[in-house]
Amino acid sequence: MGQQLMNDSKLTPWEIIERRQVLDASPWMRVYEEHVRLPNGFEIPDFHRIESPNYVKVFAVTPGQQVVLLEHYKHGPQKVSLELPAGGIEDAEADPLESAKRELLEETGMVAEAWHYLGKCYIDGNRGLNWVYGYLATGVTQAQAPTPEPSELQVIHLYPLDKLRELWLDGHIEHVGSVAVIGWALAKLS
Repeated sequence: MGQQLMNDSKLTPWEIIERRQVLDASPWMRVYEEHVRLPNGFEIPDFHRIESPNYVKVFAVTPGQQVVLLEHYKHGPQKVSLELPAGGIEDAEADPLESAKRELLEETGMVAEAWHYLGKCYIDGNRGLNWVYGYLATGVTQAQAPTPEPSELQVIHLYPLDKLRELWLDGHIEHVGSVAVIGWALAKLS
């Protein structure tokens, strides 16, 4: 069992004493500087939180048991990455499932017979970033040509389930959202 840091006290949210926005780059992100007080009384006068839109990741499987992956350049890590189809949830009230269906169609031109919610996870618990919603799409077939945005330069790949599992286990999938959703999907499919 883990060490208890505070005698008989419950962990509670930090108190935000003061908050000011230091960057508004909407819709991509907003950065806030917060003066916070922890439950033990310790204060951090300049804690930075980043807010950016939530998004979806889709583990799409064809009737032939092949999984759709996208290969594209990601400027954050400055490398070509292999990831699941994904995209933003356009507003806080939008249904993540509808966003997943839209993104699969836009990025790959594919539709699915069935959809299964896998779960959600956050990317950076210290900075606040955003939530990733994972979906398993089965019976995926080509319905139209892909219609990616001009900034989405990508190559679509189909990998057999066993090859995808190998890529995942060997660390060739590096985006944490894709890593999580692949794990959930493989567990659900086994």
